[in-house]
Amino acid sequence: MIFDENALEKLKKIFSSDGKKVLVYHRDADGVTSAAQLMKFFSGFTTICREGPIIDDKFIRQLSDINPESITFVDIPADQHYEKLQHLLHRIEGVKISVIDHHPFERDLNELGMVHINNMLLDEYKNMYMPASCIIWKMLSAMGFESERYSWIAGIGVIGDYGTKDCPDVIESVRRKDPKLVEGDIMASTLSKGAEMISASITVKGVWGAGYSLRKIVASGSFYDFISDNKLSRWHEMLSKEIKRITEDFEKNGKKDDGKGSVIYEIKSDFSISSVISSLISEKYPNMVVIIYKKWDNMYKVSLRCQDGHVDVGSLAKAASAGIGSGGGHRKAAGALVKDINGFIKEVTNALEVD
Repeated sequence: MIFDENALEKLKKIFSSDGKKVLVYHRDADGVTSAAQLMKFFSGFTTICREGPIIDDKFIRQLSDINPESITFVDIPADQHYEKLQHLLHRIEGVKISVIDHHPFERDLNELGMVHINNMLLDEYKNMYMPASCIIWKMLSAMGFESERYSWIAGIGVIGDYGTKDCPDVIESVRRKDPKLVEGDIMASTLSKGAEMISASITVKGVWGAGYSLRKIVASGSFYDFISDNKLSRWHEMLSKEIKRITEDFEKNGKKDDGKGSVIYEIKSDFSISSVISSLISEKYPNMVVIIYKKWDNMYKVSLRCQDGHVDVGSLAKAASAGIGSGGGHRKAAGALVKDINGFIKEVTNALEVD
């Protein structure tokens, strides 16, 4: 489907190498479970967790210091900075770069001597929302591995990224192995607790929490091993309490504009919780554009959602952040990091007014 034999052979060789291998993964449930599946079948990765696709000078130095034989990005649209990837190819002699992703792409990296797997590169799959965890699950099976053993890992990623509609085979695989995990509403099923626990680890502990979740999944023999971890359970409880507090505050201080079809709210919390809250609020207001933001050092971290997809918030985030930061994502879910939050919100709401 999404793979050709040539790409699979290249990746298998890259992942099987005894040389230095860097695995860069996105800081969310889909990114963590994507990396975990690869690490179940291939060893020796140096893992790096990243918030998004920005490849700045500091990151380039970090990769150069490692001097790896290969760099693999999962659930990160690194092609948005393909010039920097080309720079890495020249800076690190002999390095092989691969990107396994599902975000709207800017450049087909296969044309530049890299391996690029993305369902949106193919006409028959470009309109499907297929999280990276699902793509990697399918890819490992196409390579000849028994990926169904770890369907529960892929399932957590698919649920965490709201991708169950276009990945029914992952959920059915989980059901064959353990039907109790996916009984009832899949987004409220037992398996969904795994996604919640990863989200909690990241929200409470940041990048370190993402790494902790990754290590625990790789070391776990089953879903039940993973969710029985005491630290993950404690962070999950902490997050649940904070979500309750913030949602109650939202009811008092959130700004809903029916005319423009927007919901705006500033989060004040010690946790990096914008993405979680924006998803919850977008479920309540599926036909509205939800703009959730939080002060982050000298910048503002923004999460945008439009659950029914009538507005492409990925394109909107990219356009509204031009000149003041960076942004982008999917049609229904996107993010931005900007220095001028008022300017960003004005650009977004002005665009909604035009629509």
